[in-house]
Amino acid sequence: AHSLGREAAERALLLDPTLPEPYAALGSIEKYQHHQQTAVALLERAIELRPSFVTAHQWLGTALVPMGEIEKGLGHLRRANELDPRSVIVASNYASMLLVAGRNAEAIAACKAALEYAPNSFLCTSVAGLGHLVDGDLASARIYYDLLAASWSPGSGTQVKTLFDALAGR
Repeated sequence: AHSLGREAAERALLLDPTLPEPYAALGSIEKYQHHQQTAVALLERAIELRPSFVTAHQWLGTALVPMGEIEKGLGHLRRANELDPRSVIVASNYASMLLVAGRNAEAIAACKAALEYAPNSFLCTSVAGLGHLVDGDLASARIYYDLLAASWSPGSGTQVKTLFDALAGR
């Protein structure tokens, strides 16, 4: 998929080097091939060409945070969230990177906002549950894991019960 994606993006750039989408696509490919600096440069170019490019901000944020550029990365994710406030994947990525940064309360809040308009989103349900779990709030975490089990696989409720019994020392 990466080689086909790269070929298509490079062909698009030959036709029109002012398109931001090929730069973002190449940035995503480079990110997954662990060429972080190249990915960042390509994603930044996509944003230069279209400052309102939500996906480029999202992908750039998720590239920068693991590289240790936490505030810059969160800034891009925050911008993506502002540009598309009803995108569950953006909210989930933003919340996940907030968890990475140790900002659990903010991560949970970001997911709660998304769950108001997408209550069955396993993405934000799992991140909010993990945030509460990391905080040691088993009761709140259990609510999200029960929701996750119900939406993911109704038969997995027993696994959630077993997990939380173990965490509670039972």
